[in-house]
Amino acid sequence: KSQLQKFLFGKFGAELGIKPSYWFDLYIYDIDLMILLHPYDDRGMDVVGANKLMLKKLYKQYNNWLLKYDIEAMRQWFDSL
Repeated sequence: KSQLQKFLFGKFGAELGIKPSYWFDLYIYDIDLMILLHPYDDRGMDVVGANKLMLKKLYKQYNNWLLKYDIEAMRQWFDSL
């Protein structure tokens, strides 16, 4: 956890031309929360996992940050929980 900020900075820096930067896929998994994060570029990240309650909490908290192209599918899925 102590190095997480460095990895995220390096991953996002690659998209923005900032050095140092890393050109690799970064996946972050929290075993306790059962959540996987995949920051793909400076626009955001994918969040997946088996912890439905945590996913719903993130969905509600960051709803205005979500991409609109699949928001209806997410809305239906989270409304069913």
